[in-house]
Amino acid sequence: MKKIIILALIAVMLFCFAGCAKLISTETQEVEATVTDVYYQGAWVQMIPTGKTVIPISHPAQHKVTFTYENVTLTVNDKELYDRYKDNIGATVKCDLIIEYYDDGSTWRKLELKEEVN
Repeated sequence: MKKIIILALIAVMLFCFAGCAKLISTETQEVEATVTDVYYQGAWVQMIPTGKTVIPISHPAQHKVTFTYENVTLTVNDKELYDRYKDNIGATVKCDLIIEYYDDGSTWRKLELKEEVN
């Protein structure tokens, strides 16, 4: 019985790993992404009851800025970026568009922010 279970697990693992696509090449382009959204939520404390006591759990503030280029989005949680772009929705920012090509014909695209955040 143990041999059957072990063989079945090995077969499942081999099946899972056989379907992975392999990265063929990567291409990087400098593009102008647009600031499409800014979001702020202040820090807050959540009180969790545990028996007869209450434990406070603190949650940090969120300062999110979303950049978009041709349906590829990047959301960054950074206070300095938020302060810079909170009143500038629609502004353009230099980003790197990274395109990865796989052996099964699929592609994966992502944005990386090009400018330095101090």
